[in-house]
Amino acid sequence: MHPLVLTTIALSVIGLWSPLARAGTPLEREYEVRAALLFSFAKFVQWPPHAQGEGEATLSFCVIGQTPFISTLREKLSGKTVRGRAVDVQGFDSAGRATSCNLVFFSPEATGQVGAFFRSADARGVLTVGADDEFLGQGGMINLTRNRGKLRFRISLDAIQGAGLTMDARFISLADSR
Repeated sequence: MHPLVLTTIALSVIGLWSPLARAGTPLEREYEVRAALLFSFAKFVQWPPHAQGEGEATLSFCVIGQTPFISTLREKLSGKTVRGRAVDVQGFDSAGRATSCNLVFFSPEATGQVGAFFRSADARGVLTVGADDEFLGQGGMINLTRNRGKLRFRISLDAIQGAGLTMDARFISLADSR
């Protein structure tokens, strides 16, 4: 693994995790790790010129499903930027409403909506992240998994490339590829 990639990820995570030692429950800590990972994913992805909101001042992160993770994501990413674009966090009950998002996270509660999202939305140029064992098989790009008590991620390079996205090769090497 390239030291620059590891250092960048570590600094991103440290910056987002500074209150981690004070976090209460294991679920709260997991939400903070998820937030740090989503932020890191966005930093290492290049969106195509036609992507949703390209040229706008904000980069839209959308969470599908009723989950307290939305609050953690908003708190941790408030004031953060990716390539000069302010991160904006939105939450939706329905995947069909996430039409202007750059990054869509499907909470475990919203797993049943993944297929509908890909059928109804133009997912081209949208980075999709989930937390369900079936997510990659449904067309998702990045899946958060637990391995020996640690949050890891698996990727589908075919889905990422099929959506017209480019992810830094050094960052890909950190994932459990599919």
